[in-house]
Amino acid sequence: MADGKLKACEEALERLIVGETVNVDANSYDEITFGLIEREAGTVSKGYIKQDRDKFKAIVDRLKDHKATVASQPAKKGKSVLQKQNEKLQQQKEKDAELIKELTYKLHIMMADNLKLVERGRELEKENLALKSGKIIPVQMGSRH
Repeated sequence: MADGKLKACEEALERLIVGETVNVDANSYDEITFGLIEREAGTVSKGYIKQDRDKFKAIVDRLKDHKATVASQPAKKGKSVLQKQNEKLQQQKEKDAELIKELTYKLHIMMADNLKLVERGRELEKENLALKSGKIIPVQMGSRH
């Protein structure tokens, strides 16, 4: 059974290197780690791969070779994961600011309408008190507003 887990880890490492992962989103990680290999393998627990054991020498060496190859390549013209996340956050921040601006405008309109309603309520209360006291109020035809 242990050989099956080791083979699963070796296959997971190769999938991570070529970018054709099954269990994890390879584009979410800048660097391949032993933990990432274990997650991609899917059948092994966290901490399964031990760097100092001969059994894992092939995986450790293959990962070191891959990291050395990546380090020796010129920087990618594409953006790193962190840069992409920063751009997404900046775009979301701009959307949020625009939404706040729109909602503030709507709030101001609503508050102005409410003030008009309060004033109209006061006018009606005055008319009601006048009616209760027996004063005659001329009836207006049509709306005041």
